[in-house]
Amino acid sequence: MSKESKVEYSGGSGDDGYGFFPVLTCHNITSQGKKRLRWALYHPREQYKTKDDAVAAAEARIEVIFDDHQDLVAAPDRFASHLRARGFTDLKSFFLAKNFEDDRRTALGPIYQPAFGDEAAASDPELHAKVIEIVETQLTEGKPEETRRTFERLIGLGNSPELSKRLIGLCVAHELLLQFVFKKPFDEASYAANLQKLPDLPDMPGP
Repeated sequence: MSKESKVEYSGGSGDDGYGFFPVLTCHNITSQGKKRLRWALYHPREQYKTKDDAVAAAEARIEVIFDDHQDLVAAPDRFASHLRARGFTDLKSFFLAKNFEDDRRTALGPIYQPAFGDEAAASDPELHAKVIEIVETQLTEGKPEETRRTFERLIGLGNSPELSKRLIGLCVAHELLLQFVFKKPFDEASYAANLQKLPDLPDMPGP
């Protein structure tokens, strides 16, 4: 949705390799009709499985402001401040896809890198899914408590929810390896210590 004047707001989506997040942009419209980006904001804690869902979430945000805060529409900097106060942050580095159908690999071209953990997920998807399930169970049940604290800390550092879960999942895999390969009992204190070190990864376990 947009405002027909010297300012245009639009909703879109971003892809960090783990999911899609809503992106809101503001463009100044020159007298020649050219668009100049004023700001681009995204919400790192909102993540969706599809591009369409992320776009819909972004457009819904704009619609709410148009409906409930008309005074902000003509003041783009206040518009941005309103969003930042609700968890949005500046999108400082990004590449624009040429069209809506382009995926991340196509948009980035030769500088494309697989998302962290993608190779593991591809080589053994069942194990990967099980590890993430363990992480999500720990987050839901709050046991151990350090899992939730670590997840929120990683999110606060600017990591996406999916990346944060994958990082925690490495610590889970580390403990599983100790238990099933080296026959060591689960050590919650050691697990919590490894969580506290994230995003630094745990050392490879040994006997």
